[in-house]
Amino acid sequence: MMKLHIHHKDSLIAVHELAPGTTRIGRKEDNDIVLPDRTVSGHHARIHHAYGLAVLEDLGSTNGSSVNGKRVTRRALENGDIIVIGNCQLRFETDEQVGTDEPETQDSGPPTQILRVNTPGMPPGPVGGKATQHIRKLRAGVPSNPAELSLRLRFMSGRNQGRHLDLINTVTALGQPGQEVVALVREAGGLMLRVIEVNDGLVLVNGEAVAEGTRALKHHDIIQLGEVRMMVLFEHPIAAMEKGTEDWSLE
Repeated sequence: MMKLHIHHKDSLIAVHELAPGTTRIGRKEDNDIVLPDRTVSGHHARIHHAYGLAVLEDLGSTNGSSVNGKRVTRRALENGDIIVIGNCQLRFETDEQVGTDEPETQDSGPPTQILRVNTPGMPPGPVGGKATQHIRKLRAGVPSNPAELSLRLRFMSGRNQGRHLDLINTVTALGQPGQEVVALVREAGGLMLRVIEVNDGLVLVNGEAVAEGTRALKHHDIIQLGEVRMMVLFEHPIAAMEKGTEDWSLE
């Protein structure tokens, strides 16, 4: 269950349970959460809640949105985060988890295949039991709504430098088995990076280490898995995507 404890000028005014889907926040009455303060824009922000994740997105508001004192345009929320919208403070609480460790079973099926990004052509390779369960759980919980934009990775280094990967599937798992494995998850209007495992490997987003959890990605963000650097591209509507683009997508 996910909740927002909503304070206005240091007084608790409401506790709102986040239902799956999109929750709109703003001053106008047609929002799901109405914040009656002049410092709040009419349609200020929204929160996407799906498959155990919650993502805050500012809607171009006048005064902006911040999480834990840092102004954000898009941010994956974690338990205990403090969101500030105008003169209102919203404390995020959740007991939901994605990809928690579960005991392996005899009938768990064959290992999941991921794209090996530092091998020429990115041939698929199997991952271990825990990573397999984590990826399968993500795929099982992801809504099937199509992305509005074509989402791509452009390889900036490594043995596939100069090539690109079209993120056709809702969940694309990639990395180096046994070192660093991540899942890229398409969701309404954007892309999320979910760390599956980091053993002796390295996962960076814009030079910042990501050891666990989820990170919202933006256009031109740089992902680094080991020695492989990739640029995220949010491009034209997916219906207008050129034919013949390279697609190493896996299910």
